[in-house]
Amino acid sequence: QQSTPVSGMANTLTVTLNSNYALAAGSTVTMWGLVGSTTMDDYSLSVTSTDTALGDSGDWTQSTGMLVLTIAAGGTNVTTSCEVTFSLDNPVYTQASSTVYVEAMIQDNG
Repeated sequence: QQSTPVSGMANTLTVTLNSNYALAAGSTVTMWGLVGSTTMDDYSLSVTSTDTALGDSGDWTQSTGMLVLTIAAGGTNVTTSCEVTFSLDNPVYTQASSTVYVEAMIQDNG
């Protein structure tokens, strides 16, 4: 979901993630395909997430439209939804929606 689908404006994106597995602290969730944003690379892009499960910042790479989030202490439970919100700047030109992908890399703390 996006707050402002207007060219050249800041756009708050809200993504709901559902996992089939528990994600231990230190695991990562990567979203990519968020291409076209004018938000420059930011290794601590501000994010909010349900119960801060995905921390309060992520690693944003503009060229690939990739945001990497790290699971915070306590991890997540199986089948628990987590809402993540972050802001990216829209390009100054109109663009078609791109396909966005999500992947998790599970940290083995055992």
